[in-house]
Amino acid sequence: MGRVVFKISVGFVAGALILLAISLYLSNLYLKDQQRLAETGDLSRAMEKVEWASRLDPFSSAPPSSKAYLELRQGRVEAAREAFQEAVDRDPYNYKNYEALGNLQRQQLGDPEEAVKSYRKALERNPHAATVVSRLGEAL
Repeated sequence: MGRVVFKISVGFVAGALILLAISLYLSNLYLKDQQRLAETGDLSRAMEKVEWASRLDPFSSAPPSSKAYLELRQGRVEAAREAFQEAVDRDPYNYKNYEALGNLQRQQLGDPEEAVKSYRKALERNPHAATVVSRLGEAL
């Protein structure tokens, strides 16, 4: 009886890991398709691809970051801010997410105080990021 339960458990775990791997692989494919479509100017289909990528990999900050750049290309600055914030929430240890949010706050939103906060958080995660230091200086 114990061996049967063990084999079922192992099979279940192996199946779950396979499904996870497929999900992550498909998310990556959708992100690549999104980039290709965005380069050709098909932003609506690119947005669909990035939404699928986000659903398939709910822990990665790459889909919301990609979505933010698509939103910017369409002139939707507030939606881009929300997408960058989602990227920060998904991966709070990635300094690039804070840098991108700070750039948006400084350049498009005209909010240097918030940009300073974002740049400082980026520098907490990577104190050697020279571009962030430069942008922090500009925001100050």
